[in-house]
Parts: sequence; C-alpha cells; structure tokens
Amino acid sequence: MLEWYRRGHEQGRRARNVEVTPNGNKLLVSMQVSSSGLGGTDPSGMGRWVDRWQVLSVDNGRITDIRGYELRDDAVAALGTSP
Repeated sequence: MLEWYRRGHEQGRRARNVEVTPNGNKLLVSMQVSSSGLGGTDPSGMGRWVDRWQVLSVDNGRITDIRGYELRDDAVAALGTSP
C-alpha cells in the first residue's frame, strides 16, 4: 500500500484531508485529491481538486482495510451511519 501511495506522489498526485469521522472500528476520511495526478487540469494548467472519500477499518490500532469512494453517500453507507 505504501508503494502505491509513493507512485501516486511521484506522478504528481496530492491529497489533503478535510475531515475524519469515526464510527466504531471504522473511519470516514473526507479528502480532496489533485486532479493533476488524475489526468485533469484547469484552464490555467494547474491541477483541480476533486472530492474523494475513504473508509478505513481499524483493528488493534492498525489499519486493516481501506476502501475508496467517489460518492460521499457510498462512503457513508460503508461507514454504517449518517455523520
């Protein structure tokens, strides 16, 4: 997994966390990802930021699973609650 993130960083992908919402052993991470690393740019040539969500499962203080979502509703459903 760390290698996947390293490759994305080398390709210009950047992300910034917006919010983290806990529910039991899961975390909903709301973030913005630079589209320059996703193949898109705005007219100025700079990357746009797009919203993305991840649900992380945690066991004994360690992340055991990460699922990515393009739609917030899908991520919230995977979290199991309405934050």
